[in-house]
Amino acid sequence: MIQLIFTTCKFGRSACASFIKSLLNVKYEEKILYSKNTVSFSNEDPVQCYGALTRVICRGL
Repeated sequence: MIQLIFTTCKFGRSACASFIKSLLNVKYEEKILYSKNTVSFSNEDPVQCYGALTRVICRGL
């Protein structure tokens, strides 16, 4: 997978960004007091981030 990313990124920034964006799965949930983002890359375990006011906390990072 890394080799494919490097090869794609040789074609320029926009191609690189588009390719990486296509591999990401992002889910956003807005709650009353906070927001929750779940991001996963390909088949990796997802990372969950919580935001409230001006703070963002991500589990596992």
